[in-house]
Amino acid sequence: MDFSIGKQIIIEQLAADYGVRASALFDVAVHSGVGYGENAKTYLSGAPFLDMTYVDGRIVAACDARIAEFVGRYIAAAAEPFRAFDAPNIMLLNAELNKFGMTVGHILQGCLPRECGRPSIPSGMRVYIGKEIDGLYTFKGFNNALCYSTAARRRDEIAVAYFDGNEPVAVAACSNDGERMWQIGVDVKPQYRKGGLAKALVGALKDLIGERGICPYYCCAWSNVPSQRTASAAGFVPAWAELSAMSLDDRLFTETASKISAV
Repeated sequence: MDFSIGKQIIIEQLAADYGVRASALFDVAVHSGVGYGENAKTYLSGAPFLDMTYVDGRIVAACDARIAEFVGRYIAAAAEPFRAFDAPNIMLLNAELNKFGMTVGHILQGCLPRECGRPSIPSGMRVYIGKEIDGLYTFKGFNNALCYSTAARRRDEIAVAYFDGNEPVAVAACSNDGERMWQIGVDVKPQYRKGGLAKALVGALKDLIGERGICPYYCCAWSNVPSQRTASAAGFVPAWAELSAMSLDDRLFTETASKISAV
């Protein structure tokens, strides 16, 4: 598994998310009025109000039919495709979304491995596969790494943990987001950070996934520089960016709004 193979898998998965053939994904910039496809990522359901992805130098979007014309004009107006994700342009997009009770939600950077090597598990790490991971769910505070669910469609497939005594202090795990691609998440307790644990865990997990013929990938917020550094140190490189809209009533948005209002 290397970068070029991974990028093709990402494009094919993106096409599956929107229910189109990979060869037709970029035929039009905007796919409107679509629901997520049968083989969409496991965390997707229903239909997107707006999903927009920049990959391989091009932009493709899936959106509600009511904003399709605007999104098409918005993408076309960008001096370069990636500028559609930048301020001040994005302020115009957000103003249009607000008319429908929506807002720009997540803006993520996706990373793929340069290559996957032979798995090597450093001393002090433990590997958990499948149902073995359930034992880690008794330890809380690793929400970026673990799904904490045994029944959901999206579940953890492999985890690696570093223990200090009887409790884990750092965990990386991958979820079965697609048939051919698993996403890595990692958490390190604050007092154990900056010691290379995140790099070691993510790197080991990357190779364990690649050994199975699955594409490992790593996503983080557009602005999360520490997480981007972890990805780079563990052998990942930026490959795409994605933006999704969320409701103005979404808890993630309203909780932040309440904190600001309370100041």
